[in-house]
Amino acid sequence: MTGKRKLFVGGLPGETDDKALGDGFSNWEIEDVIVVYDRETRRSRNFGYVTFRDEQDAADAMKQMGGESGKGKVRNIWTGIEH
Repeated sequence: MTGKRKLFVGGLPGETDDKALGDGFSNWEIEDVIVVYDRETRRSRNFGYVTFRDEQDAADAMKQMGGESGKGKVRNIWTGIEH
């Protein structure tokens, strides 16, 4: 399925893991959550991706979560990632 169900989430606090990021978007049905880590240092690169069940959930989450997620502020939420 092509569509805009995956959101880029940037500006995450360094301690954010997959569970914390998923918990931040728990008001919607999500299929996958990934926080990206540096291969060498194994530290968070302070961004991740959340894939939603449908495009409407992704759009609603982007609109509502543009300012906050988990313990820290989310500075960037982008869509447009094709599947």
